[in-house]
Amino acid sequence: MPRYRVTNQVTKEVHEIEAPFAQVACEKLGWMIGNCHVKCIRERPFTHTEVEIVAEPHKRATQKNEGRG
Repeated sequence: MPRYRVTNQVTKEVHEIEAPFAQVACEKLGWMIGNCHVKCIRERPFTHTEVEIVAEPHKRATQKNEGRG
């Protein structure tokens, strides 16, 4: 889940919180989004998630260019 640094522009309080969206981060703190400055400080890797990326070679990269020459 993305991590946000949320600053309350009225009270100048700053918190870091994980939430799916910036507005949800503000709501979790009990603040209105209009009173907040929100910065996404970490989008990936997501917390508690293990992702394995497996890339297959592109067919053209594995074939020889025949007939060109």
